[in-house]
Amino acid sequence: MRTCPKCGRANDVTRKFCVRCGASLFAPAETAKPKVPSHVPESGRVVTGASLQPSKQAEEGAAGELPTTAETGGFVQPGEQGERMPRAAGIEGLVAESRAKDEAPASVEEKPLAPASVGATAAGPEVKSEEGREALRMVLEKVREAEARAKKEKGAQPEPSAVVLAPSSPEAKAESASSREAGFETPAASLVEERLPSRPEERAAERPVSSVAASAVSAAESEYLKDEKTRKFEFDIRRFVVERQQLEQDLDKTRVRFDAEVERYRAVADAKRARLDSAEREAHSAKKEWDDADKEYKNAEGIRKKELSVAEKRIDEKDKQIKKAEEAKKKRIEEIEKEKQKRAEEIEKEKQKLSK
Repeated sequence: MRTCPKCGRANDVTRKFCVRCGASLFAPAETAKPKVPSHVPESGRVVTGASLQPSKQAEEGAAGELPTTAETGGFVQPGEQGERMPRAAGIEGLVAESRAKDEAPASVEEKPLAPASVGATAAGPEVKSEEGREALRMVLEKVREAEARAKKEKGAQPEPSAVVLAPSSPEAKAESASSREAGFETPAASLVEERLPSRPEERAAERPVSSVAASAVSAAESEYLKDEKTRKFEFDIRRFVVERQQLEQDLDKTRVRFDAEVERYRAVADAKRARLDSAEREAHSAKKEWDDADKEYKNAEGIRKKELSVAEKRIDEKDKQIKKAEEAKKKRIEEIEKEKQKRAEEIEKEKQKLSK
């Protein structure tokens, strides 16, 4: 059987064109190719030095052009421009570190961030003052609450294409304009630029979608980004988010590839099943015809036996009649012979009397 690459119908091996759609059976089947997005998500941008220079014009333009959290539903759509990323006062050191890591090979495997390490992000730096310990404890509580909310809402909320990271400084408003002019860039490991809400109410309305995003939001809202270790942990979180998005893209490509292969095998199985169903229908029809023919044969055989029996009985009756007639004939001949002998004796007696 030859499967039509266009409609999937099973055709006979001697056919060159499909009996259903007329397509050529020798045309190679088009395998489904994964659609490569023409644009790069906002999470894949490279933060350049120009984007770190705040300006009043960029700040004013960003304040009027940025969409609100209510319009985007709390997460960033791929290809959406006007994305922003939180910055602290000492962001220059973080940018230098990210550039150094961008120059490294992209094939270096990074260890995944365990959920337990998220809660330990703020525990790295040593806090000597009593107020610092209290503030650090509050930050850790916020992180734990965000993780708990993310676990509860994970089943109800759809997985967004990009993670929203709230900013920590108003200086990030000036970065969106320069980043929109710079366009999209795709490094292997780069900082994630995210949208900056225009009002604190919008920032409070955003809900975390995962434990990593929740920890990033909590860290961005805190005032401890000035700490070097905290900035390093935040950078690691963003880098892991980018790697996770890349893994999601790989998952989509793998799903498309295996879906196409499974569909091809399913078409072959359907064709074999169609052949089996056709053979079963033909076998059922042939069995019914055989049953009908067998009934007719048995009926004809019964009639033949009956007719032959009647004819044989008639022959037997004739044989009996012939036998009776022969016996009667034989008896009559014997009677005639007896009469002849009796007459001969009488004539002999008369002759003797006359001779005397």
